[in-house]
Amino acid sequence: MRSEIHTVQEEINCRLGGIEQKNKHQIKVLEKLTQERVSAEGMECHYRINQRATLERMEGERKQIAATNAVKSWCMSKIQDLEVRMPAETQYYKLLRSPSVDQSLVDSDPEGLPLRSLISEESSSSLATYVNPNNDGKSLEFGDAPHHAQTQQSNTMKTMEVFSQRPVEATFIQERANLHAVEVTQCFFETVSTQLERWYERKIQEAQKVAEQKALQDRASLLERINTLEEELQRLRTNTNTNSS
Repeated sequence: MRSEIHTVQEEINCRLGGIEQKNKHQIKVLEKLTQERVSAEGMECHYRINQRATLERMEGERKQIAATNAVKSWCMSKIQDLEVRMPAETQYYKLLRSPSVDQSLVDSDPEGLPLRSLISEESSSSLATYVNPNNDGKSLEFGDAPHHAQTQQSNTMKTMEVFSQRPVEATFIQERANLHAVEVTQCFFETVSTQLERWYERKIQEAQKVAEQKALQDRASLLERINTLEEELQRLRTNTNTNSS
């Protein structure tokens, strides 16, 4: 009986030893698989986070470049429209002056009066020459005709000279006004473009912050999952040790 009991105990111990070795081997395999799985999931999560951040950054840069090019094209088209609308010869266009400016021009440049005023003055002076009663009672003689014709011709030439010089001044003022308008328009468009670029930069920064927050959340969820797997592995080890004992 004792020999049989000893034999049965040896068989039971052998079976328990085999079961323990088998359990240890299974635990090692399970630990290895768990570590590989956690490592693969971590690498995949990091890859997805980096890929998403890269795609969002590239998309933001692409939108910024497209918006900047659109604004620049719009500004250049507006400037070109203004340049096209500028007359090639502005001397055919009249400037609208205020009464104060007209009076100052008249005071500073009496020769720059309009043609109608000059003609009216010449007509009145000529008429006064013909009908002036204080002319010592002498009528116009034939000897004064050449002198009168020469005076009238000089007045006519002077009037034509003033009339021909007048558009030059108008052209200069018109060109200066057009250049000032173009400068103001360019300054306005540059300001608008700068403001839009800053706005898109702020939007890109906000998108980057959102992507970073999303990456932090994904990382936290990944760490939580890793901790859960580690706890499960520890629980399996505890159960195995309990069964073996």
